[in-house]
Amino acid sequence: MRPFWKQWRKRSPLTNEECKSCIALGNCGDGCPYSAYQTNGRLDALDKKFCIHAKATTCFLIRDLWEQIKKE
Repeated sequence: MRPFWKQWRKRSPLTNEECKSCIALGNCGDGCPYSAYQTNGRLDALDKKFCIHAKATTCFLIRDLWEQIKKE
């Protein structure tokens, strides 16, 4: 297997230092490796567009759950 694909395979928000304190860590799939590579020139870089989406989704889910709990 080529080094590029080995690196791609290891990509995970659980192994990325920048992701360890993120609110979306539990439901993030680390975005698109190709997008991160195209934007930053590195396969292990963050896919910033996906980060924004993952954080917004997490906040929405938390707010929605809170609203459901308040109704009970």
